[in-house]
Amino acid sequence: MSRLLIVSRIIPGAEGRVAQIFAESDATELPGLTGVTHRSLYCLHDLCVHLLETSDVDPDALAAARNHPLFQQVNERLSAHTSPYLPTWRSPRDAIAGCFYRWDATDAPTARATNTDAPTTRTTSTEAPAAHPAG
Repeated sequence: MSRLLIVSRIIPGAEGRVAQIFAESDATELPGLTGVTHRSLYCLHDLCVHLLETSDVDPDALAAARNHPLFQQVNERLSAHTSPYLPTWRSPRDAIAGCFYRWDATDAPTARATNTDAPTTRTTSTEAPAAHPAG
């Protein structure tokens, strides 16, 4: 599985229209062609964040899907409501945010009690820097 985070601009108030475009697209064969298994859309003012989870797809199949009429139709419909985040945008790859930190619960260490009668405990640190309200 892969995760992609696509960043773009959105016209404030267009969230419903953008969601509808993706809902209609997700009801077609396009997610299967592109390997999309999950999609979430987020908005903060005029910033749109698009989280995709994908299965491993053959790069040639993915390239072919980008030329598929449904893919092109979705992009054309979205262009009325969204625009590139960066003015230097040349291709969809330019809109993909780079991941610089990742944590998964499965990566957390498990502490084991030395007494077999004691329950096994799981310890994790979830503290974020105090200056950043992420959680």
